[in-house]
Amino acid sequence: MGGQYLLLGIGGCFCSTFFASAQSRDITVEGLKVIVNATLTDDLPKRFSAVSLSASYTSCSHPDEFKKLLNIAEKGCISVNTAKNGLQFDVSEA
Repeated sequence: MGGQYLLLGIGGCFCSTFFASAQSRDITVEGLKVIVNATLTDDLPKRFSAVSLSASYTSCSHPDEFKKLLNIAEKGCISVNTAKNGLQFDVSEA
């Protein structure tokens, strides 16, 4: 489903931003696992009404900084910010 690609994009963008913020702080995180959950509306047109991310890791060189990295990734991720703040959308004939 196309909607699953949207969620995959959100998760992938979040991970990229997370790893960039970790690298810039010389923090090594291995085995990062991000689970993306979404709630689908019952009404039409179908859409996601909520998206949540949960993250865990196998090892982290600074485990006390992990939550801070999650917050930085949330604030810096283009996909998360777009989903949270909406966007103007238009379809037209080329």
